[in-house]
Amino acid sequence: MKSLPTLTSAAGYPCSACAEGIHTPSRPNGIHLVPLSLQRAESVVSPSQSRGGPRSGRRFPSLHTRAISEPAEARPRPLSLRPTSQPSPPPKRQSVLFRTFNLLPWHRQRTLVLPPTEETVAQAAASSRPTFRYPDAATLTDYSLREGLPMSTAGESAAEDLGGASAVAGRSIFEGESYEGPESIIDGIDDICGSHGAASFSPKAARIGNTVFGLLGFSSLVGWNFTINLAPYISAQLFPDSATHWDNSFLAMFQIAILLVQACLLWIGALRKSLLFIGGCLSVVVFSILTPVLAYLPETVAITGMHLMCFLTGLSSGLFQGAGFAIAGAMPKTCVGAVSVGQGLAGVGAFLLSTLLGFAVFPLDTRVGVQTTAWTVYLFSALVALLSAVSVSYLFQQSWARRALKKASQQRTERMRLSVRRQQEREIDEAAAEIEAVENSVTESDDVDLEAALDEKGMSTVVHGDVGAKPISPILVEACAEPSSRRIRHRAPELYSKWHVLQTVFPELLSIFLNFFITMNLFPRVGPVLWKYSQNISNHFLILFGVFSVGDVAGRWLPDLSQATTRLQWLMLPRTWLLPAVLFRTIFYVPFCLGYKVEGAPVINDFWWYVIVMFLFAVTHGWTSTLGYIYCVSIPSRLDEKEIAGPLAVIALSLGLVTGLYIAFLVY
Repeated sequence: MKSLPTLTSAAGYPCSACAEGIHTPSRPNGIHLVPLSLQRAESVVSPSQSRGGPRSGRRFPSLHTRAISEPAEARPRPLSLRPTSQPSPPPKRQSVLFRTFNLLPWHRQRTLVLPPTEETVAQAAASSRPTFRYPDAATLTDYSLREGLPMSTAGESAAEDLGGASAVAGRSIFEGESYEGPESIIDGIDDICGSHGAASFSPKAARIGNTVFGLLGFSSLVGWNFTINLAPYISAQLFPDSATHWDNSFLAMFQIAILLVQACLLWIGALRKSLLFIGGCLSVVVFSILTPVLAYLPETVAITGMHLMCFLTGLSSGLFQGAGFAIAGAMPKTCVGAVSVGQGLAGVGAFLLSTLLGFAVFPLDTRVGVQTTAWTVYLFSALVALLSAVSVSYLFQQSWARRALKKASQQRTERMRLSVRRQQEREIDEAAAEIEAVENSVTESDDVDLEAALDEKGMSTVVHGDVGAKPISPILVEACAEPSSRRIRHRAPELYSKWHVLQTVFPELLSIFLNFFITMNLFPRVGPVLWKYSQNISNHFLILFGVFSVGDVAGRWLPDLSQATTRLQWLMLPRTWLLPAVLFRTIFYVPFCLGYKVEGAPVINDFWWYVIVMFLFAVTHGWTSTLGYIYCVSIPSRLDEKEIAGPLAVIALSLGLVTGLYIAFLVY
């Protein structure tokens, strides 16, 4: 492009914009690529200064007219990375809880706010390369902001260069931003206490969202944890005539329901607020009638009813978890951490309440004590579910929550549309390659007509040299395909994406499945329920359940501690070592089965030996499961693939739980 001539004013002086080398040439179609630093809405010059100068509300037809009519000092200066004499702004104020967990640098690296100096700005500009996608273009192409920008993105480019909001690196502006959630409970606490939500949400909105989704996460697992703690006592005291311990079967029904819900949400989508209301109402009904089903029905009917109640509880929990995490991702980013924190507190709260009732109020070695404890804990769960439903109703009475959910739904629809377009382009490329292969295989000496060869392939094209023929695009037309092929092609984009993600993260999904299979195949059926004990410890089941909960939480912190010092970096195992580490956990079959088979041994049947084994067993479970989650959701690069990887991880988890529980139920 030829450089524009230097413009001069009436007095013969050069244009200040040209003199400074920041003038912007105009395009032939009249679109001016004016940087945002030089855009000015309206002049604030008073009418008394309007003689010979810019007037209030005056708009300049071009940058040169403005430069000639207005002194250079009145215009804002363009962005420069040259060091200035002004002091750098202070770093962002951090919360007390964040400084308390300052030992965990993983979180500190993600939340530390550096002053915008020349080094940090240059480093950020070099490390982030936002992209923009144009869905209306003939071909979906990602245009880098600094390489060959089309004219329509000049405003966005200037906004990004000046620190404006832009798309995240490697994503489309139509895909939106996403928060993948915390890797541990401390991560979620730090998200809640260390920030005030996204910039588009007020601090009040973030507080409301944290409260609602924290209560939602607590309600999703509190019933499951109460059932784990009371299942051995229910089997022993309420079903004494049954020769089978049904506790594992109860827990398996819960996980089967969650598995079915996650599979359905994977196809229909989870961004539906009605799912939260359905889950809350279902939980209130189930927890209200669960204890009467156990206490007042005949034993055979009560066992069947308990299986049904556990299945319905799993449905409500699956709706809370699936829809809760999906909708929380559309709210302030701290809401995802609030759901995770609520789920962690559900296990701790259920253990504390069960232990308090078992040791201080209702003895769990009697039928009346178990019935009274069940009444208390399940009515408490029903109350929590009711509060969750009411809080969700209050949340969506807020305009900002409705807007956020609507925007997330639109972004999901846009991503699906882009996925369909990508699949269509792949089909076009495949059809073109097939046509080219057919044309190359047909030579002039062959007696095979090109049109006949293409008709056999289900395609049509123009034979070279046939001028009178009507041009037909060399694409595989759906109307020429069979009905079954049309149905397959209609679902091809979604099936292709899910199959691709499944192939990518299959090692991690296998690790998650085997990890939970080993855990639930031994716990709680073999240990602590069927262990032989040398000492008579009161409520020893509750103590060992509490040890497992503490060890599981400690294991989930190990990936964070790996960043504290170089000596602990091995705790963040590489991806290739994850599956061997999970298989190494099979060593726990030795102490668990010895405690089940051997009786009266001084060490093997000692209660405190069981405490040590249970703690190590829980730590390795939490450690390897957290690594599996991290790798499973971080390996896919695209946002829509991450949305598929998350539910796949939950499905692998549930399959491992159900398989391990039922095999233990049948074998031991």
